[in-house]
Amino acid sequence: MRSEVSGPDAPRHAAEMVRHAIGLGYQYVYTVRPPEGHADPIGFAVSVAVGIHAAALVVYDLATVGNTPSRVCDSLDLETVYPPETWAAATPADPAHAYPAPITSLAEASRIMQQHIACLAVLCPRKSLALHWLVRAGRVAPQTRSPRERAAARGIPFPPLPDDHPLLVGADARLLLEVLDGLTDPEADAAQLMTRLSPLTRD
Repeated sequence: MRSEVSGPDAPRHAAEMVRHAIGLGYQYVYTVRPPEGHADPIGFAVSVAVGIHAAALVVYDLATVGNTPSRVCDSLDLETVYPPETWAAATPADPAHAYPAPITSLAEASRIMQQHIACLAVLCPRKSLALHWLVRAGRVAPQTRSPRERAAARGIPFPPLPDDHPLLVGADARLLLEVLDGLTDPEADAAQLMTRLSPLTRD
């Protein structure tokens, strides 16, 4: 329960969480309330839940966990009251790169960054959490460009990510704009314009 998220609805949210947990068959043990202004309230709640060997963490909605269910699902199930959904705990393929226990110091975050210096933060949850902690502490300036854009600017090849879609080979931006401009003409032949996008008929 995070008072800064639930606001004046906190008592109602707490009651609904208890009712929801019991309705799902859980034995409701404890309502975690991270201290006001805690640097990592999500990590605080997860560490308490893991410490008491809870099977699941029940929250009112995803806003309570910063809209990042993966922070919880690396350790235990996440149950949301609204909408009523179950986010199953995931078993990381490589535990060395999974989310660590909550980071409590700059030295710990810096150590993780050094240990995972060769990892990409988008693929390594451990490095991602350490980087997030250092940014919040003001020790690292957040990037304004994606890792792929930064690599391209330096001429460094960027390995494709597992969920990347293959690049489509076809019309360039200029041709696409010309076709779109043509489609705004009510007297234009749409079929004729679309053939310009076909690699079989394009000059």
